[in-house]
Amino acid sequence: MSTVVNQILESSLEKQIVYIPTHYNGNKVVKSFLFLMSISKIVFWMFHKELNIVHIHMSEKGSFFRKYIVFKISKCFSKKIILHTHGADFEDFYLNSSSTVKNKIRKLLRGVDIVIALGEKWKEKIFSIEKDSNVLVLRNAISIPSAENLSNYNSSQFNILFLGVLIKRKGVYELLEGFKQFVNDLSENEKKNVSLVMAGSGEEEAFLKQLIGEYNLEGNVKLTGWINTQEKERLLSQSQLFILPSYNEGLPMAILEAMSYGLPIVSTDVGSVDEAVHHHQNGYLIEKKDIVAIYDSLNQIYRSNSLWNTFSDNSRYLAEKEFDLNNYYKNLRQIYLSVLK
Repeated sequence: MSTVVNQILESSLEKQIVYIPTHYNGNKVVKSFLFLMSISKIVFWMFHKELNIVHIHMSEKGSFFRKYIVFKISKCFSKKIILHTHGADFEDFYLNSSSTVKNKIRKLLRGVDIVIALGEKWKEKIFSIEKDSNVLVLRNAISIPSAENLSNYNSSQFNILFLGVLIKRKGVYELLEGFKQFVNDLSENEKKNVSLVMAGSGEEEAFLKQLIGEYNLEGNVKLTGWINTQEKERLLSQSQLFILPSYNEGLPMAILEAMSYGLPIVSTDVGSVDEAVHHHQNGYLIEKKDIVAIYDSLNQIYRSNSLWNTFSDNSRYLAEKEFDLNNYYKNLRQIYLSVLK
């Protein structure tokens, strides 16, 4: 969500936007104080006659409750409201909420002028929660790197890349198990050529390090911790395959970025991932928690140069055709204009 917000702030629309964050790092006292400060700023700007649209970015849980307050304030001032949904767990959050919270969620979805969904599947899920919501699809997008930075097939140094938070929901344990089986079936010479880079940090990091030691994979698996943008771009250009076996997702920016570098993709078929990853065209869609499918996918792409080239070319083509950031800005501007009309 923060990546999408930053993209919008860096666009040509930036001079017309006042950005007020509502979530901060820190303890509960600090978070509460800063949130109240943000609400006071929001109320202040509501009196501004030239403020026509309130564009709310929301995931689930705490994000919903904070944004519900913003929604209520915006309605009091009769502002046009766009709700941009990002949360991978939003459907589960709704289903597991109390009846009171469910009513508030539905009230929010039908009370805003437009709900933006990340893909067709998420549009259907929002409709299933509130049939009277006005939902439009605006898929996430990325800046397309130049051709000279694209990935190349390299069997002598085959890097498999995972980008994401190291938490159970991202399928990190299944990934490690599948990769272990993949490595164990390689010859001793081949084992030296293959590596798994897990870039990110999270609550499972310490236990993953322990498992890597138990599996004797210290020479094949690297945990980088948190990385900056330059390091991420370097990893993408030097990797040969991207994998994300999450239990649920929206439309992950990491997958789109990997596609733009020409990487074949292996991902679970969750959220709106299938609108970016086309099975057997630019990678494989697998079921969540399917360790055998992870093993098979890694093995097939690693062992076939021609298959890799096909997946790579298709990834780059789809990124350019469907997920170019310049088109995203044009579509977002049209949404703004449609709300004003």
